[in-house]
Amino acid sequence: MESRRITQYEQLLLILEARKYDLNECLIWFGNKDKDGYGKVRVGNSQKKVHRLALGWKHDRELTKTELACHSCDNPSCYNPYHLWVGTSASNNQDMYAKGRTSTIGETHHKTHLGEADVLYIKYSVLPRPELANMYNITVTAVGYIQNGRNWKSLNQKDRNHARLS
Repeated sequence: MESRRITQYEQLLLILEARKYDLNECLIWFGNKDKDGYGKVRVGNSQKKVHRLALGWKHDRELTKTELACHSCDNPSCYNPYHLWVGTSASNNQDMYAKGRTSTIGETHHKTHLGEADVLYIKYSVLPRPELANMYNITVTAVGYIQNGRNWKSLNQKDRNHARLS
């Protein structure tokens, strides 16, 4: 009889079903991970997040597309089903803010590459939006949001306070 190597997904299920882990400790995934540190495995022809599979296993159902597998331990590599809860984007954001795990303001936002000086230049520039978008490698929509005060609200508040003092 020829033996075959078990898949990472099968390994995950074996670990979860054996329950030979401390419910209070993080269960760290050492297999493949995405850029944010979340474990991932191939199931059929698609990649699935390990923590989502673990939470689905705990609840004996697959999570819907709108449901998130949120971590009480805040460790993306953890797939201990007892550290996970079903949430929404809104509840996950509330949890993140409550735990002080975010810096989503201005230059400290994890997705920005603009500084305050850049934003002020964009905000008050007379150049056409497409030209500004090209200069800063951002979308024309992002330029419009900056100019209309929809993005960088913290800077808009500083700007108003400065205008009052002047």
